[in-house]
Amino acid sequence: MAMPEHDPLVQALSSRFPEEEAACLRRLVLDCFREVNPRYEDVDISGENKDECLLEAFEERIVVPARSGPGGGWNDRSLRLEAGEYYTMPPVVWHFMRLAQAHGRFLPDQALHEALSTVLGEDTEQSASLIREARKHVTRHYFEAGLFAVLARNLELDLDLHETLDRYVLLGIASPYAKGDVNTGLAWYEINPCLFW
Repeated sequence: MAMPEHDPLVQALSSRFPEEEAACLRRLVLDCFREVNPRYEDVDISGENKDECLLEAFEERIVVPARSGPGGGWNDRSLRLEAGEYYTMPPVVWHFMRLAQAHGRFLPDQALHEALSTVLGEDTEQSASLIREARKHVTRHYFEAGLFAVLARNLELDLDLHETLDRYVLLGIASPYAKGDVNTGLAWYEINPCLFW
């Protein structure tokens, strides 16, 4: 798949993915910019490349199936690669990819602030600093919700943690994650992998 020369989005994606994958992901991202929830048959990638691209995009949480699973988390959603299925790009990833398209590189912290500003206005620093600090302490993108209480206390943040976590989920910054023994009562979350790029 040929890529346009000097395309900033291609440049950003190529810093993380091999050329062919970067080209496919670029097409998928552009489809998501055009359509809020593109359907499988509307994704402008041909043959096997489409399925491979969607699998990679789902693994990286660039897109997720628009239909929720029983728990509502990304890992509860089964990715179907068939006509009629539709996908969505989490809001934080939309900002992340728009910035990559404008600057030719990934700016996760700026995307985080832009996404948070859509619900908080200009007062994004505390919510953004909590997720930035959490990224330093997570294992493979996953964290137990109690970590936020400890970090918020250490950073002296004045946040309602329930509201903050709800906001993260709404914006695709984090997602509930069904993990381990349900009898422990621990609530786990997954931070969007794009925010680690």
